Amino acid sequence: MLISHGQFDLHDLDAKSLLGSLPQARRDSELAERNLLRGFTRHALKLHAEFTREFPRPIFGNANWVILLACLDALLNGRIQCVKQIRAMLDESSTAVLRRIEALEKCGMIGRRRDPDDGRRTHVLLTVAGYRTMAEHLPRLFSNPAPDPEPARH
Repeated sequence: MLISHGQFDLHDLDAKSLLGSLPQARRDSELAERNLLRGFTRHALKLHAEFTREFPRPIFGNANWVILLACLDALLNGRIQCVKQIRAMLDESSTAVLRRIEALEKCGMIGRRRDPDDGRRTHVLLTVAGYRTMAEHLPRLFSNPAPDPEPARH
């Protein structure tokens, strides 16, 4: 299976392959799932931005989660995320952002590729495993939680 995005041609998709673009949705249900996931991703990024404005760092400082959300958002919207954009979003030093990216890369969630048009730029992409994990877990954040069987006691 070949997946293309701009200059990226990704062959032999497996858990380590970089996911540069999504294949065309084959069914209406697949398209609906992607649109729902796109909405969840945008909502989560919006919540992160609101928390960042309201609470001092590092109270809501799970930057690795934000990196995954940013890469998923880019993928779902036909874009590619680069390190510079992630750094600006997190407002962290390049060294700190690169450490986070390396940790996520070691876990097999994301990968990096040099921009073929600009060797100074590095793209950050979800792996197939990263996409599957985000697609599975992100909707759980926004689903209706089961009622707590025991009310909190004060």
